[in-house]
Amino acid sequence: MRQLIQTSMARKRTSGSGRGSEARVGVSPGLLISLATMAMVGAVSAAPAHGSTRLAFTSSLPDEYYSNYSVFESGGSIYVGTGTGVSVSNDNGASWTNLPRNTNGLPNSVVNSIYVSGGKVFAATSGGVSISGDIGADGTPTGSWTTYTRNNTNGGLASNSNRDIHVNGLNIYTAMNNNPGGGVGVSTDGGLTWETLSGNGLGGTSGTSVAAVYESNGVIYAGTSTGGVSVTSDGGEEWTTFDTDDGLSSNAIFCVFESGGVIYAGTDHDGLNISADGGDSWDTYNTTNGLVGDSVTGVYVIGGFIYVATTKGLSIGRSEDGGVSWENYTEADGLADDVLYGVYVSDGTVYTVGWGGVSIAVAASAVPGAGVAGLATLGLAGLARRRRR
Repeated sequence: MRQLIQTSMARKRTSGSGRGSEARVGVSPGLLISLATMAMVGAVSAAPAHGSTRLAFTSSLPDEYYSNYSVFESGGSIYVGTGTGVSVSNDNGASWTNLPRNTNGLPNSVVNSIYVSGGKVFAATSGGVSISGDIGADGTPTGSWTTYTRNNTNGGLASNSNRDIHVNGLNIYTAMNNNPGGGVGVSTDGGLTWETLSGNGLGGTSGTSVAAVYESNGVIYAGTSTGGVSVTSDGGEEWTTFDTDDGLSSNAIFCVFESGGVIYAGTDHDGLNISADGGDSWDTYNTTNGLVGDSVTGVYVIGGFIYVATTKGLSIGRSEDGGVSWENYTEADGLADDVLYGVYVSDGTVYTVGWGGVSIAVAASAVPGAGVAGLATLGLAGLARRRRR
């Protein structure tokens, strides 16, 4: 049931209601137009370049193995959030510097999500939100981490269990599990002060446990654990929530992304949902119409291409012939493992992260139809078969 809270976004649907989890090969005209626009924008942005560079396989394994949950690239360095802390490589994965948890202020907790901005590393952990000292010339954070919890923010953060993080300038957004209180944690001053956005329609009537968060142009998108996708354009005063009654295949959202006015929501077991009209209608992609897996753990969109991490491999999609065509990659194609937890794209390079480490695809291999040349698998701190907490 959609909560018609934010009036500027709450438009009544006139057709196509009650599609539930129906899989559709075709997409709405609005989505095709949006994807075409993204493709044109991508021609002058950091879309994957054409080429066929093949990377060598290298590994670096710690004594204790945990999963890798999140990946980010900035300034030529790769940053990975793991079960043992944060790993950094400044040589395309040939070697890694491991920053262990419970050291220099980083809490003794799993790093679920990672973001790099303004010369600092931001980590959403199971023990709070951690912000590093300044990043040094070699890409590694210097000094100590500052960790914000529900205790030292005077309740500004409702929970220490943080599952996702997004940063835009001084604005930090974190997705908090409902333990003890969920919602979207927000800081507008780089972490000095915090508040929790909850209620007011967030998650509808299903609670405020939030698994994913994304912000663009002042609009916050929250993927909730049981209540679908919630959107606010006024800082959480009012939310519009979309769920299965509005066409989502599931209310259990694992990841969320927005690009060019199109909303992307990955579900725990029911594929990827895409809306080109602000949530009024949704198209669903799953294993019945081309996606490699139904459990979608990460999504990234750039240059007209949709990169989807699943627990069965990676799917790369583009608009074609009245729908979205997918090219799929698995361990047989060079991925470290089929079980992925995230995907990131930067300067023509695709990074996936999961059980087996980090896999990197450069140039032609980042573009559907170009084959799998360029996939490299890089082991690092964090290689165990453990589900994300």
